[in-house]
Amino acid sequence: MAAFLYRYTHPRWNAPKPNAGKATYLANLEATDSDGFYPEAGQIRGSTYARSITGEYYGNYQGSVSYGLAGKFDRFQATLGIDDRSPDATAVYRVVVYGDDRIIATKDVRINQAVGLDVSVVGNGNLQIEATSIGGDDGATLVLGNARILSGVTPKPAPPAPNAPRVDYLSQMSSVSFDSYSNGTSTISGKIYQSSLSRFFNYDSPEAVEYNLSRKYKMFRASLGVDDSRADTTAQYDVRIYVDGVERYRDEVGFGEVKDIAVPVSGKLRLRIVATLVHSSGDSTLALGNARLEY
Repeated sequence: MAAFLYRYTHPRWNAPKPNAGKATYLANLEATDSDGFYPEAGQIRGSTYARSITGEYYGNYQGSVSYGLAGKFDRFQATLGIDDRSPDATAVYRVVVYGDDRIIATKDVRINQAVGLDVSVVGNGNLQIEATSIGGDDGATLVLGNARILSGVTPKPAPPAPNAPRVDYLSQMSSVSFDSYSNGTSTISGKIYQSSLSRFFNYDSPEAVEYNLSRKYKMFRASLGVDDSRADTTAQYDVRIYVDGVERYRDEVGFGEVKDIAVPVSGKLRLRIVATLVHSSGDSTLALGNARLEY
């Protein structure tokens, strides 16, 4: 009787025991859609992950794989890495995980790294994993080591935060105009932006690039600045952004400055970026760090 009364007055005795959940490996599931991912064992930092999914990409190529969850699972877990046997030691991948088309996790992965991923998928009907090669030239195999979804986890995780928008980076899109802008990594005021749009200048003629929006995006964002890699610290640029032919942004930026751009594009068809070098004493590169379109 005393033991009963103690449990009654101390509810934690009656709390359910923690349960890591039952694992279902993605390698054993049929994907609802796949572009370049395959079930295959991978090796990360000397450890073999037998129940993995892998993908191999070049340049700024992007691949993805999707799975139906039907709201039955609680967590998604994996160990991310680049396979030890990959030929390119400079390879870098960006992995973005979506739950019902909202970003729930983003990780960058390099050779000789094992990056843990553990995120709630409570209430999600669909899981999408998107991988983009953002560094290296010779190809490397991305490994999602023992990637799995868990059910029956206790205590039940909170649902993933729903406020992160899905994005497309301009560096991964094709422009609709002939231009000399480059895609890749930029460094602005000491900060690295892996998915950037940049243009080398040594003259003052305007240079433009244009993208098709197809009425499917809500916002254009970027961090504007002059790339740290060039010798000219006096460079000054005039940057204008047009949406369906109407100027929506104009500002000047110089070396060491970072200016955040946010331009609404809901229901619009075209985005045009025009940059002009207005002052310099040498060569310089304008950069739009992590230039992206939000859904």
